[in-house]
Amino acid sequence: MDNEKVSVIIPAYNSEETLERAVSSALSQSYGNVEIIIVDDGSFDRTGEIADRLCSEHESIRVIHKNNEGVSAARNDGIRACCGEWFITLDADDYIDSMMVEKLHKDVSLYETDVSICGFKLVSENGRKEIRRAEEDFQGTLEEFLNLVFTELYDKQLIHTHSNKLYKTSIVRENKLYYKKGISINEDILFSLRYLRHCESVSVVREAYLNYVQHGEGGSLVTKYNANGLETCFDVLRACDELLDSRNVEDEVVNAMNNRMFFHICGFAGMPYYKTDYSDERKLEIIKELCAREDFRKLISQTDPKGLKNTIAWILLKNKKAGLYHRLCKLLYRGGVYRAKRPAELPCDEELSASSEKTDSNTEDETEETFSKPEAKADSLAEPEVKEYIDRTEPEPAPEPEEAEEPFSEESEEVGQDTEAEEAPDTKDELKDEEETSEEELLPEIEKIIREAEGEAIREPEPVPEPEPAFGDKSEQKPETKEAPHEKEPAATGKKPHHRRRRPVIREIDPEHYEEDKKKEEEEYRQIELSDLFDL
Repeated sequence: MDNEKVSVIIPAYNSEETLERAVSSALSQSYGNVEIIIVDDGSFDRTGEIADRLCSEHESIRVIHKNNEGVSAARNDGIRACCGEWFITLDADDYIDSMMVEKLHKDVSLYETDVSICGFKLVSENGRKEIRRAEEDFQGTLEEFLNLVFTELYDKQLIHTHSNKLYKTSIVRENKLYYKKGISINEDILFSLRYLRHCESVSVVREAYLNYVQHGEGGSLVTKYNANGLETCFDVLRACDELLDSRNVEDEVVNAMNNRMFFHICGFAGMPYYKTDYSDERKLEIIKELCAREDFRKLISQTDPKGLKNTIAWILLKNKKAGLYHRLCKLLYRGGVYRAKRPAELPCDEELSASSEKTDSNTEDETEETFSKPEAKADSLAEPEVKEYIDRTEPEPAPEPEEAEEPFSEESEEVGQDTEAEEAPDTKDELKDEEETSEEELLPEIEKIIREAEGEAIREPEPVPEPEPAFGDKSEQKPETKEAPHEKEPAATGKKPHHRRRRPVIREIDPEHYEEDKKKEEEEYRQIELSDLFDL
């Protein structure tokens, strides 16, 4: 296997400024048996001319000129034409380190694996680099890979990115695992997931050999709205399900990936709110269509939501509260909460889709990484509290019957559709109600539900239950009693709370110092900004 040929496939479209750098990085490989295939995808600048000149100068380079069909078709043409037993796909604006082919091929040869995955460096236009890589090397079966390191690599974008892998040509050709034509977003992660499904073993190399170049705003399809993007998310969902179902994968891993798929889909569904000039009616219609999808409802039924944002979205969409979810999206993407925590240079949560096209900021990947780290996950939101809030705020003639916690079925879907019809008989009426409820009025309600979810709500005065008086009402307190209150306040720690780690503490309260302790705790609670809870 030491003398196997490795093909480097470089699709190029109007890449006259970067093509030569990408080709030079492939030519500089320390591995001795490399061929380079440049696929000129109908460029109308000097890309084809540059490719032909490089081909005339180096025997290891071949050029394919074709009509423009998109990057997926160009990669497929390169895979069909390559002579290597292994191949790497390299975008024309990226480049690789000189040891990449040698190191990855050494790994698949030594451990007899079907794919080798390395880290990569996010390279901004000013030359700044940020490294994304696995915690350590890994070699094992696909089942071990899925159970031990898959979610880690997913969170660090190592699954999404396609150019950081050495693929076996025969696996792609025999199983017809070509890139899906006609899509220009999510095609890279889709290819990676479908390829892994047919692997028996996997290698992971900790070093980062790929230089993944990010461009400024306007140079990326991720920064523009793609009407087909939401549908491609469901392609990714199906591929992920097939991959996990193919092996004995732990329930914890399956639920973790369900959460990430749910988050991925909701992210794309939110794009029209800040990347288009769609009317409110059209935006609401997109959310309603999402709620009604059978494959989305199946995902909801199989997901135990983790993290505050996922949990709120899950409860609203599970109950088909499209109107409230629509208003929440407007608040997050257009209102004060969204702008307070998301300056112009930061992308939104949906951009963590990691399209093969370059993003306008490396915080795209930081966003997902932050969301996915265990210490960044908020405690799950209590469903009864949220339902109480929904019933208070959603403009409905009658509350929905509570959904039974049972596996997804066609019968339950039909019930949900009937409820949806009752919920919003007239889109214009719902939007009219939405206009009457301004973002300024909605913000305190959202703040309250979030603080309730974290066990940190500022309690409002309520009628005192009999026979036990509330400790806050001094006129009905009995100084000599030492009984615990009906609702115990969390302990004051003396430290600034962290909303992602904090949990309420049950303790006895001394009535004599209750007011003083309560003031201290409320001061701590005020330090927790609502916008922090929605920061991904």
